[in-house]
Amino acid sequence: MTPSKQKPRGDVLKPLRTAVIAALLYVISAGAYIIISSTYLGKSAQSIEEFEVSELSKGLLFVWVTGIILALILWEFLNKMNRQAKKITFLGNALIKSERAAVAGMLASSIAHDINNVLSGISMAVYLIQKEFGELEVSRNYFEYIQKGEQQLKGLSERLLNVNKGSLNEKPTKFMLDEILDASIEFSKLHDDVRFCAIWVDCRKDLELVGYPHFLEQMFFNLILNAAQATNGKGKIFFRVVPNGEFVDIEITDNGPGIPLENHEKIFQPFFTTKKNGTGLGMLSIKACLDVHNGEISIHESEMGGAQIDLVIPRFVSPEMASS
Repeated sequence: MTPSKQKPRGDVLKPLRTAVIAALLYVISAGAYIIISSTYLGKSAQSIEEFEVSELSKGLLFVWVTGIILALILWEFLNKMNRQAKKITFLGNALIKSERAAVAGMLASSIAHDINNVLSGISMAVYLIQKEFGELEVSRNYFEYIQKGEQQLKGLSERLLNVNKGSLNEKPTKFMLDEILDASIEFSKLHDDVRFCAIWVDCRKDLELVGYPHFLEQMFFNLILNAAQATNGKGKIFFRVVPNGEFVDIEITDNGPGIPLENHEKIFQPFFTTKKNGTGLGMLSIKACLDVHNGEISIHESEMGGAQIDLVIPRFVSPEMASS
């Protein structure tokens, strides 16, 4: 007999079978007691009054005895259920703690990934300052990059400290999206993999949003870095921003090799990567930053032959939306 044709032998029918057997045993034993005791009393009773008294006593005794037995059985059954409930609760709490620890670990890893990216920009800024130390104005600009990187690192540290908190500490603020994009591109140019890429932006100058600009900067930085690495540091990257009612559609395209269709879902899984020295956390960080804004992301093939990342972000984000 094949396994697919075998009759199920699980624990589903055991409670019913046990209940039926217990009921049959009770009926047989009660019936036997009534028949035997009535026969004996019928023979030994001297009068009808004596027989009636004996029957009443016998009935009361039967009720008391069966009541005590049923109470003991019920007590044991409830104790067993209580023990099982405590065990289930303990295992459930252990599972929740394990899941929280796993999520916290993934989030901490993604933040560490972002910190390393920011540090790469800071390191390049320091190198350029050392290289062009004599040019005061240029050095001042590089120091501004370092200060900006420091602010981003502080923000990432706060995210790491708030892993186990259910909401963000900061409040949504107003900002111009084109300024956030320009700042992200300018800072990303300090990274070795990005500095020789050509990056274009098509975005209105008066497009105001309410949200968390630091998260968007980090998200754009990761998107630029991914596109740059996909094009071996010499590619073309294009940002196109289109207002769409209460939302903003953002399209990021590059002329790299693209993302195979079978990997469109996998790239959001922690530690999945096709890069030789990749961590598999860049897209996870992008998704986390996007989730804060209750946004959506999809992946397509671009007209340039590479990957096209489509983002949809609400123009106005409330703290309730960020924590949902």
